[in-house]
Amino acid sequence: MGRIAAMVRNASTDDWRPILYVIPFAGLERRIHLVDIEDAASSEPEYIINDLGRDEFEPLEFSL
Repeated sequence: MGRIAAMVRNASTDDWRPILYVIPFAGLERRIHLVDIEDAASSEPEYIINDLGRDEFEPLEFSL
């Protein structure tokens, strides 16, 4: 078992928190690809931006 998998398996619910990633759409239109429904995590539209840089999104963390 890998180190990350072990950390996830041993984590308690207190170790988890919601994170929302805000990605502005402007300027990314040509780089966004729709995920095929059979490969998506849900029935809702899902997108991939393969070359998204760290300076192109902002994580918003919430405390419960």
